Amino acid sequence: MICGATLHETAQVVAAASGLSPEATNVATVVKLVRICTLAPMVLGIGWWIRRSAVGKAGEAKVSLVPWFLVMFVVFSLLVSVVSDAGFQGFVKDAVNPFVKLLLAVGMAGVGLQTNVRDLWKAGWKALGLGLAQWLVLIGITLLAMLALGMFA
Repeated sequence: MICGATLHETAQVVAAASGLSPEATNVATVVKLVRICTLAPMVLGIGWWIRRSAVGKAGEAKVSLVPWFLVMFVVFSLLVSVVSDAGFQGFVKDAVNPFVKLLLAVGMAGVGLQTNVRDLWKAGWKALGLGLAQWLVLIGITLLAMLALGMFA
């Protein structure tokens, strides 16, 4: 559960949890997917709030209420659901899997290539402390949820 609640990337969640057990992988994946499902309402809410606060300010660019990545996420989620419900999952998965792996590799390379160690160093200890604080809050919330669900023996 901790892997799914604290790691950022779904592939990292699966990789980290799979080193523990198949059951841990299943739990971590479900927890991560629940986190992903809360992303859409949060992004919509933040977009609405930013757009509402920017109304009437001359010369400022309008903020899109729904970002394209969210639209495409919903489209692809629906597509995968329809494809698997129609029984084409194996065929489509075999046909698309090499393309998906290529896109994932390109995306990961893009993230890595945009990471500049100098920028991390310039951000300073406050930024690193904020990241650590966020991680500690996530761990705390996860441990409280596990306690509430009776996951400690």
